[in-house]
Amino acid sequence: MVGAAAVIIGSAMAGCAMQIDVAAERSEEIESTPTVAPNAPAPQPVGDVDWGTCERFDIPPADFVGTNAWECGVLVADMDPFDPSATDTVELALTRHRSTGRRLGSLLINPGGPGGSGVDFAWAIRSSLPVDILRSFDIVGWDPRGVGKSLPAITCGDEPDLDGQFLMAACAESTGLLAEHLAAPYSARDMEAIRVELGEEQLDYLGYSYGATLGASYAQQFPEQVGRFVLDGVTDPLIGSTDGYFEDGFPYYAADGTAEAAERFSELCDASDRCALGASSTDTIDDIRASIDELATPDFPGEPDTVDQLVFVELLTSTLNYSGDWELIGTALADAADGDASAVASLVSTDTAISSDALDEPVEPFEVANIVIYCADFRHVITTSAYCDGVPQNDRTLEPVERVDVATPILVIGTEFDPLTPGKHAPDFADALGDAVDISWSGVGHTAFPAPTRCVDGAVIRYLIDGLLPHDGLDCPFTDQAGEDPTDEQIADVLFGHGDAEAERLLVNVFEFGIGLDNSSARCAARQVNRLDDRTISHVVLALESAEGDAAIDAALTSC
Repeated sequence: MVGAAAVIIGSAMAGCAMQIDVAAERSEEIESTPTVAPNAPAPQPVGDVDWGTCERFDIPPADFVGTNAWECGVLVADMDPFDPSATDTVELALTRHRSTGRRLGSLLINPGGPGGSGVDFAWAIRSSLPVDILRSFDIVGWDPRGVGKSLPAITCGDEPDLDGQFLMAACAESTGLLAEHLAAPYSARDMEAIRVELGEEQLDYLGYSYGATLGASYAQQFPEQVGRFVLDGVTDPLIGSTDGYFEDGFPYYAADGTAEAAERFSELCDASDRCALGASSTDTIDDIRASIDELATPDFPGEPDTVDQLVFVELLTSTLNYSGDWELIGTALADAADGDASAVASLVSTDTAISSDALDEPVEPFEVANIVIYCADFRHVITTSAYCDGVPQNDRTLEPVERVDVATPILVIGTEFDPLTPGKHAPDFADALGDAVDISWSGVGHTAFPAPTRCVDGAVIRYLIDGLLPHDGLDCPFTDQAGEDPTDEQIADVLFGHGDAEAERLLVNVFEFGIGLDNSSARCAARQVNRLDDRTISHVVLALESAEGDAAIDAALTSC
């Protein structure tokens, strides 16, 4: 039975799909074969990358921790890499962080979307990657054609209306010739141009969500150049065909796993007193939704000063993408049940996954790129709507995953309760590739790696560094902190409770970057607060001006 929480958030569209209203132990190890030199025709970059500082992208290094250690550059590539006579080009924004130890090569990464910035993603995820990966690989991210800092940009004009009847025609006109060259096969060709530019004989790759689709497209076009590929949060392998996943006549990249993820959230919340939502979290959430418009936010000093139902629903949807913040959402929901939406408002203020429409703000470039690339990928199979007719049908469109013959089998990862790319797609995706194995993480969230379990992280590390694959169908636990063969209560106590290393890291950030302490003093203060109850810790992390939070901060500052 699907609970009320699932019903509440089930109406929101999956971010990996169209955003129109409508990221252990093993019983067998397989050693990879030696690297082979490429012999298939490859797109050649038009010009070499002039690597330099990242200031060229007008992003102050302080905006991202460690950004000043990155190199950035622009790769000029063919707009139509399938036509040798074409002369138009695109400029691909690149960023790179050199390996910190014995270098094995470059690891290209992509966050998916479609429309996600690989430059911003690389800067953001590097600190979370296992140290063994950072020692061994240059981490390389790129903004796919038309996206982020790459040029020309996908655009729908100055003030696009995503609900507008003639939106796609306006997008095509504003985007120009690029609109004819945006489907997945074109970005896969860009990946090959990047490999050539980096001087790698084979491409090692970590692709999330739609990035996994790009990885499959690359493998189909350049099988001999495939190095070690990790595809995390894979889509339906039948996408691009009439047999793929459709809803109301529209094709989607993956099935909608929101209801299953929401139900799992409710099951775990109900299993632990640390979630603090009473006997039925679904009933509590339903009550909050009904009254959220009327709740005050007295302890949150920023914006928004109120939260409406649409924003609340999107916050709940976003919560299912990452279980690492469930301690915070648990506190926020418990406070809201008591009539105070301050913590909810704080979470809304920092959640970039909430749509601009819900927040009544200008449309974000990601949202525009997302829908235009969607139309470029799927226009050829949309037969019941004229929505995408304004975008020209690309000569090369998204195609179902096909069998590949690669030197190193591909590693496919599925998350059991992934709301955007359900884990059920992973075995089928691996089977469609043929030369692939799949593993499963029994967690809730969009993509798995890095995960709160050595089972997933160890499998990826051994594969990328040593070429050793886990056994096909390996099932990894939600979190190692809950112990072996844990109950739902033990898992939930970890997910909804503070007092651990992750909470201390969040508190250190509060005291160091929010309050301005030196690192040593910030660590001391964080340890003091981390001994307190979950609600107080959440209030400090969420920058609430509550009596509990203020008292905890004052006591920590006095002590340290």
